[in-house]
Order: sequence, then C-alpha cells, then structure tokens
Amino acid sequence: MIDDSLRTSGVSRHRALKAVLTAGPPAAAFTAYGVLIDHLPDTWFALDGLRYLLALLAAGVIWLGLAALRRLPAVAQPLDDAGPATEIPAVSWPAPSSLSMVAKRKLIDTSRSMPDHSELRGWCQFLDEALPPSATGTSYGLRLVLALDLHHPLLDRAMLVRTLMALQCEGGGWAARSQRGIGRPEVTSWALGAVSRAGLDPAEQARLVALLEDITRKDQVGLERTTVISTVVATLAEVAPASPLLPELAHYLVTSATRSRDGAGWGERLVNSPSPSTAHTARAIVALRRAADVLPHHGELDDSVEAGLAWLVRSRDLADRSERLRRPVGANLDTITIDHFTVAWVAKALLACDDPAPAMLRDSMETILARQENGIWRWQEVRPIWMTYQGLSVVRDYAMRRPMST
Repeated sequence: MIDDSLRTSGVSRHRALKAVLTAGPPAAAFTAYGVLIDHLPDTWFALDGLRYLLALLAAGVIWLGLAALRRLPAVAQPLDDAGPATEIPAVSWPAPSSLSMVAKRKLIDTSRSMPDHSELRGWCQFLDEALPPSATGTSYGLRLVLALDLHHPLLDRAMLVRTLMALQCEGGGWAARSQRGIGRPEVTSWALGAVSRAGLDPAEQARLVALLEDITRKDQVGLERTTVISTVVATLAEVAPASPLLPELAHYLVTSATRSRDGAGWGERLVNSPSPSTAHTARAIVALRRAADVLPHHGELDDSVEAGLAWLVRSRDLADRSERLRRPVGANLDTITIDHFTVAWVAKALLACDDPAPAMLRDSMETILARQENGIWRWQEVRPIWMTYQGLSVVRDYAMRRPMST
C-alpha cells in the first residue's frame, strides 16, 4: 500500500516508514492528550486538575511506548540498513541555470517561420540547419520551451501549438520529413504529447488520441518495434490514461520481453525473442513505469519494471544506437531513422524507479553532462533538437529528484 501511494513522488518505502516512526510518537501523544481533555467525564474527577494530570500521563505512556517500538531490533535494523541504498548520488556538474540560459538563447535564434505562414514559427530537427520547421523539430522545440519555462515574444506557446497543428499530414497525424506524408504513431506521439502539455482544446485532443489509436492498430511494422510501442504507451499514459489501447499495449510490452536469470530485456523488435539492448530496455522501462502510474491493475507492469531494472544494471553497453523503420507504401518505402541517446534513456529509466542503482545513475549523469557543449548536445556532426531536450530534461529530473544543498 505504501509503495503504491508513493510511486509518483519518488519517495522510498523505507524512508516513508522512518519518517512515520520518528514523527509518530509525539503526534500520537498530543492527539491522545487533546482527545482525553475533551471527552473524559466531569463526574470522574473531584478536582478539574486531575483530568489534565490523567491525560498527561496517558500521553506520556503512548509517546514512550511508540518510541520503544522504533528501537526494537526487528523494526530498527531493516530501516537503518535500507536507508542509504536509496540515496541519489551527487554529481559534479555545471549549474543547471547556465545550461538552460544557453539552450534558451539557442532556441530563440534557431526558430524559423513557416514558408507560407510567416506568423507561425518552429524548428527543424537540427539546430544548425536553416530549414523550415518540421513536425519532429517543432514538437521537441515546444517541449524544450515548456521544460525551460521560456517566455519570449517569438515563441508564444499558443502560436507554437498552431504551428504543430499546421504541420499535420493531409490525412491526419504527423510524419517525419523522410516519411511520405502519412501520419505515423511515433511522430504523432511526439507531437501530441507536446501540444497537450502546452494546452489543447479537449475536443481536439480527444480527436487526436482517437487518431493515434487508429493508426497504431493499423501499423503492422510499428507493432513489432519496441521504440514505437513504448513511445505510444508513454504518450497515452500522459494524455489519455483511460484509452482502451493503453493496457493492451502495456501488456504486449510485458509479454514481449526476453527473460533470463539476469532479468527482462527488450530488443529492437518485439517478436522472436531478440537479444536485448540497453536503449530499448530503458525505453520500455520508462513506458511501463508511466503506464503503471495510471492503470488500476499494474502488478505485472511493476514486476516487469523491476526485472528490466535488474537487467539494465548488469548492462555495461551505453553506446548510442540507431534504428531504421521501413514501411511499404505501394512500390516504395516510407523510412525514418530513430537515434537513441542511450545513456539519457538509462538515466530516465533509473530515475523512474523507486530505488535507482546509485553507481549507475551517477556514471550516467556524468556521461550525459560530459557530452554537452555549452548547454547543447551533439550527435556526431549535428546538433539534433531532440538530443538537447533529452539531455536537459534528464538533468532537470535528476536535480528535482535529488535533495539539493542550499
């Protein structure tokens, strides 16, 4: 019960129990004192002062009794032993404010007007390229604006939402530039998550959720890919937790894991038990954790997250990965390349769990920070906007999760 109620806040069970058993004795004593003063019958006492004396003695007994319970070996030892394991480790890093200031300036400088709609602005996928806005670039640009709490006349949130809505495919949904103008689940999920966070008319959001559900069910290629399914699961958990497709896809992720004595892992594909990869396992953990937070029946999701975490901490491969999705469109192919900032996904997965592996989390954060250049992250020779979003968002999540010294 305690685990369930504290999942989303990131507070561990042992730390919560420690707090209860530390604050509980005086709280119970004062409560008992007040109740006795108010409810002891007047006929019991020849002198009114005896009522206060009895209430005080009863409160003292309760306080001492509960304090003694805290000191029993059977209670104290497990709590004291478990405490340090859940501490979030310190990382030597530049001030988050300095990273965000550079990123804010870069976002402002690299926003572009749409060719036929000068009043609308957005971003292409790569920060250094002077190309018109794309669905992928603008969806992550909007996420960055929100994450950084950026306010600037050029980057009005409502305008950015209109830009993304204008970038929809003719048949609905969103696609990458490399695809053939057909809405696809992965890009639609990225865009839908962004516009929903920025504020979207409920009726329009419901329409887009229904569209995402429809194109996902019909996408035979996407249904076999961990990246696509985990992206859709995470988005539905955020914007449409009541979607009937959410538990269905979450269960599909669970049953598609490759299990071994080391835990559970996921590979690029969800069929034929592929060899797990660090990037795909981390993405699946994040998606299942988000689904478990909103679904009423989440026991199997919790178990799979724990098994995935067990596999993840044994993995030492933090190398970036790329995968290509090819979908047939008539005699042609619709293609998209998805790059995985593996170490950022690992940190996200660890931070999503109640008891992150401290050493692995520390190493992951140090690697993430070492790869930024003045608040911007680089993928080989380019600077994709999605990579800066993933880098900055995990730095933000880490800073919020770990108690910061003042």
